[in-house]
Amino acid sequence: MPNIKSAKKRVLVTEKKTIRNRVIKTQVKNAVKKFLAAVAEGDKEAAAKMFPSTCSVIDGAVAKGVLKKNTAANKKSGLAKKLNEMAKTLRRDVVEMVGPGQAGHFGGSFSSAELITALYFSKMHYDPKNPKLADRDRFLLSKGHVAVIQYAAMARAGYFPVEELSTLKKIGSRLQGHPDVKKLPGIEANTGSLGQGLSIALGISLGLKLDNLPSRVYVLIGDGELDEGQIWEGAMAAANFKADNLVAIVDRNRIQATDFTAKR
Repeated sequence: MPNIKSAKKRVLVTEKKTIRNRVIKTQVKNAVKKFLAAVAEGDKEAAAKMFPSTCSVIDGAVAKGVLKKNTAANKKSGLAKKLNEMAKTLRRDVVEMVGPGQAGHFGGSFSSAELITALYFSKMHYDPKNPKLADRDRFLLSKGHVAVIQYAAMARAGYFPVEELSTLKKIGSRLQGHPDVKKLPGIEANTGSLGQGLSIALGISLGLKLDNLPSRVYVLIGDGELDEGQIWEGAMAAANFKADNLVAIVDRNRIQATDFTAKR
């Protein structure tokens, strides 16, 4: 008899665990849905309350610095508000482009949203109707796997119709998983092999100086990408050649492919 009672008890415990696990899974799924909705809306506070460790992914420290620069002037002109609204729009575009149930680089794209918004809609000089404008500023996305956020910015800036965003990664589309300079006007270099972007940007910036053009070259680098030795070779070369028209920006979101950057 004791054995039967013991067996029944184990069955009940197992059933309770199974039910509890199902409930937990449902709660996690709902929480993730709410989190993604908050991120898409740019509601950092709400998202951070749900998943505190991801707050840096939503709005990196560098991004905040860009948008808070000259705060008084920005408030008067309404620029900060416009940029924040555009960053929200770009996040929504990314979510819609990737689509439900599909794999995509949400974290790295979202943490770059403010940075890319500030560059395309405030800082850079360019003409979307004339992508080869000689004195344009250049932007290179060294962390090329988050090309979706650059595509969203380019569409909103007028390089191509917003409707084309829905063709992401489809056969024949100009919008593939990594930027392609031959397919999409406005892309300055093929990137995605991590560590190479700064070196490419340096070469472009030195060429612009030789041509006596006033253009600046902006390159966005991932913080995990800083593990690559070529990044540091590029930085040393830039200092050596006094490339004062080169601006390297690090997206400090504190996460890379396999873990937090602090643990790598």
